[in-house]
Amino acid sequence: MVWQRDAQRHWQVQGVIDFGDLVHTWRIADLSVTCAALLHHAEGDPFAILPAIQACHAVTPLQHQELQALWPLIVARAAVLVLSSEQQQRLDPDNSYLLKNAEHEWEIFHVATSVPFELMEAAILNSVGQAQAATADQGFAPLLPGLVGREFALIDLGVLSPHFEAGNWEQPGIDQRLLQEAAAVHGLAASRYGQYRLSRTRPDSCTEPETFPLHVELHVPLGTAVEAPFAGTVWLGVDGELRLRGSDADVRLWGVKTLLQPGAPCSSSRRSLRSKAR
Repeated sequence: MVWQRDAQRHWQVQGVIDFGDLVHTWRIADLSVTCAALLHHAEGDPFAILPAIQACHAVTPLQHQELQALWPLIVARAAVLVLSSEQQQRLDPDNSYLLKNAEHEWEIFHVATSVPFELMEAAILNSVGQAQAATADQGFAPLLPGLVGREFALIDLGVLSPHFEAGNWEQPGIDQRLLQEAAAVHGLAASRYGQYRLSRTRPDSCTEPETFPLHVELHVPLGTAVEAPFAGTVWLGVDGELRLRGSDADVRLWGVKTLLQPGAPCSSSRRSLRSKAR
């Protein structure tokens, strides 16, 4: 918009540039276009858009429904970009500008389609303090029923942890050793979800280190029973992963010995798994 002061020194609108970009649609569409463009600079990390969403929400509070619609709109924008680029290249195949832009647009599309919709929706809602916690009426059962009511020792593995001194965080397996020592004293020990790990830092690294865990490490007595928290199907991964696939959620476990055949169904009311080392 172009503005100019009048004789009374009041600002007056003189004109609007580029009417072709104006549409009547959801206001969240503007943010989706911005976030899609940011994926080109995200180095493969879709969560890089979260600060932009937080900044927008701080100035213009977004409704819950808008936040839920945001990621699908971002993916749709990425698809439109690559389709438009392919069409234009067919019309003008020797246009070097189109060819260069196509690389960026395909990068946006690959990053946008690299994660499940449900994961990004949860991350977006959580980034602005609107995370939805699972409730008891959703039919979830305890994963470790024999440990219900018992308290885990939560071990601080962050940058201010009192357990780290004299560079010991650089020792291989330091996190697991601290958890094992705590479990030997308290019986049960656990890491903290979403706490940045000092031991995972990489000085002078050209890529962002994986310091933010999206999992929890539990140290429990050998033979502790593990029950399926919801009805689903058990699958085994090549790296020792045990996955329970349900209709609305998945659970991934490592260090668990299964008593079921892969692909076998299990219900949330039957004992189906048993913990192994931790």
